[in-house]
Amino acid sequence: MRYVWILLLFTLLQGQAFAVQVEGLYSATVPVASQQREERNAAMQQAIGKVVRKISGTKVANNSPALQEELLDVGSYVEQFQYSKLEETVLLKVRFQKNAIDNVLERHGVSVWGSSRPTVLVWLAIEEKGRRYLVGEDETAQQLLLQQAASESGLPIMLPVLDIEDQRAVKFNDVRGLFVERVLDASARYNAKQVVIGRIRRDTSGEWRLNWILLNKQTQFESQARADSLEAVLDIGFASVAGHLIDIYAPKGQHVENEVELQIEGLADLSRFSRVAQYLSSLDRVKNLQWEHVELGQSRLKVIFMGPLEGLKQSIALGDVLTLQPSIAQEDIQWSPEHVGNQPESMLTPILHYRLKE
Repeated sequence: MRYVWILLLFTLLQGQAFAVQVEGLYSATVPVASQQREERNAAMQQAIGKVVRKISGTKVANNSPALQEELLDVGSYVEQFQYSKLEETVLLKVRFQKNAIDNVLERHGVSVWGSSRPTVLVWLAIEEKGRRYLVGEDETAQQLLLQQAASESGLPIMLPVLDIEDQRAVKFNDVRGLFVERVLDASARYNAKQVVIGRIRRDTSGEWRLNWILLNKQTQFESQARADSLEAVLDIGFASVAGHLIDIYAPKGQHVENEVELQIEGLADLSRFSRVAQYLSSLDRVKNLQWEHVELGQSRLKVIFMGPLEGLKQSIALGDVLTLQPSIAQEDIQWSPEHVGNQPESMLTPILHYRLKE
């Protein structure tokens, strides 16, 4: 009977992903003056720089001379390109080969951040020329700049709706003052994994200054930026946010293959087994799943994944599917019985305990 369950489970592995999937990471659009070959090659160099930034989560990768030298042969990475026109502007859209880009980045020790990424809820208070306002999801010039800057760094973001409920829960000065507790209380309804609270002020010299805090369940990270335009200061800010998040979700060392056993409670029927299998198989860093023990209530599976264990835990936490049992702390990770004995700890297979969310 066990093998019938396993067969049924693996026929359902290809299904809906529960983590946020970011589209277009390997594509970029650049304005061009003409469709001449020289102009196209220069635009493709810009485009591949944009893609590398989105994949690596930071601008740092673009500053590696050795990597830049390999990327000069940009044509060898192109999968498709096409021209379009927006009003009077000619645009070149380039799509690059995923495997080729990933391989060159990995050769140079640059982390590759997959398409499963956390949604970032952004609360932003802006002060300029006597105006004070929060940026919400309604389409405004500021909202469009915010979305564009986040997209350039490969970040999926959401903005508060600023309806009556939001207005009662948080005021302009709460965001401007970076009052964490009040803003987090107002953020609960959005169920975001990461929250950014920021304030932007344009001083008398015309310079834009950004102060922001990135919050999640584990950490709080603060930074600031300044630039000559709102677009530029947002670009710097989101590049910094992305650089911090990649350290969480795609840290260095992610090219090493590892394995872990997951003990999962709450699997009461086939649909729940399927839900877990679909979700785990959708994660970028997960390479293979193997059910070790299958029974209703609690089952165990082996997961082959790339990178450190903490990175896998963060990736699993992205979706609203599995909850790491609070009684099993990081320092109390159990080890698979088949590996006990005189083997060094580095050779053991850790076991993590999860429960399926209802």
